[in-house]
Amino acid sequence: AVALHDAGIAHQRLQALRTTAARRIGVDDGGRVAAAPRPVVARWQDWSGEGLQHLVLREAPQEIVAETAVIGTTDAGQPLASWFRIACDAAWRVRRVEAGVVGDERRVPLSSDGAGSRRDSAGAALPQLDGALDVDLPVTPFTNTLPIRRLDLAAGRSVDLKVAYVLLPEFQV
Repeated sequence: AVALHDAGIAHQRLQALRTTAARRIGVDDGGRVAAAPRPVVARWQDWSGEGLQHLVLREAPQEIVAETAVIGTTDAGQPLASWFRIACDAAWRVRRVEAGVVGDERRVPLSSDGAGSRRDSAGAALPQLDGALDVDLPVTPFTNTLPIRRLDLAAGRSVDLKVAYVLLPEFQV
């Protein structure tokens, strides 16, 4: 009876693994079955050693999404725990941003048409951000990746950019 019970548990675990694997499998444009891309998970400390960031980056054919938790301090030395979610199109143009501070109900939500026109959560145009294809959150170096990937910049190259600068915990853009 124990062997059958153990075999039953092993069978249930195998079924769970198969179900999980089946969820990760998709079909490409040619009708071929392809494994879904695995997310990139990265974690790093700031130079002072006091802050920590945890990032999950998912690249799919039509969308790239970065979600991050940041624990650190403000420029004034106050403790800060924040988070953000940035969704880009396949060309690394920022389409949606949402950022906030843990324990605070306020959010900074922005959307974009991918050509530099930004809107707030109510859909109101933000003309002061016209031409800002990228977003910069000073709490993280990750946002520097966005124009580098979008512009395919070679090592040592630089460009001047207009960006939507999001300050936390001030909730200012």
